[in-house]
Amino acid sequence: KDAVVVPEPVVPENVAKSVGVAAGMHVSEILNHDMTIGVGWGSTLYESLQTFAPRELENVQVISLLGGIVQARKFNPAEFAWQFARMMGADCFLFQAPAVVDSPATREALIERCGLRDLFRRAERLDVALLSVGTMAASSTAFRFNLISDEERMEMVRMGAVGDLLFNFYDREGKLVDHPVNQRIMALPIEQLRGVPNRIIASGGNDKVESLIGAIKLIDCNVLITNEATAREMLLRKG
Repeated sequence: KDAVVVPEPVVPENVAKSVGVAAGMHVSEILNHDMTIGVGWGSTLYESLQTFAPRELENVQVISLLGGIVQARKFNPAEFAWQFARMMGADCFLFQAPAVVDSPATREALIERCGLRDLFRRAERLDVALLSVGTMAASSTAFRFNLISDEERMEMVRMGAVGDLLFNFYDREGKLVDHPVNQRIMALPIEQLRGVPNRIIASGGNDKVESLIGAIKLIDCNVLITNEATAREMLLRKG
């Protein structure tokens, strides 16, 4: 439905910053009263806080769509939902669980017995989902916090995985790979995301071309925010 394509930064390493800045501006424009926004986390979305300029809005809710991490270094990307909500004085509902748990049984227990079911119910009323994607590289967010082992990463690569969205791992055709990791993720289910009216993906970089192609299909994304070189390469490879 819409694409925001930012010029290439002079320093290639600043792609996430450039895309994040554009994401902050875009979300500032579309926010309105009585909205519920669901957000993921990661370095690109964290950068969006620099240009996020909310108006005085009433009855806005922010819902975290993914569990968090225990160990944080330079900054805690999982704090994004709280920081985002704080800037506009909105109510924030945090996903108080690890991003990845040890088994499907633990996942179910946390949802049913630890109050997370209410978060899922609130997410049924989402107006906007603001998300980013990761790659299958060892340095990607999903792997650098040691939440998922390198052995599991390589198994998913062999199964065709090209990236993750809310730590859900999918192939180039936008299909979730049939790996146990996808049953242990504490995140809003993909099928629920597909029902959100505004599904925004903000990510960029040549290493994310395949990830973005798959992610667009995965959630039927209707707003893409990326950089010029990535957009051009996506068009060349989209076939």
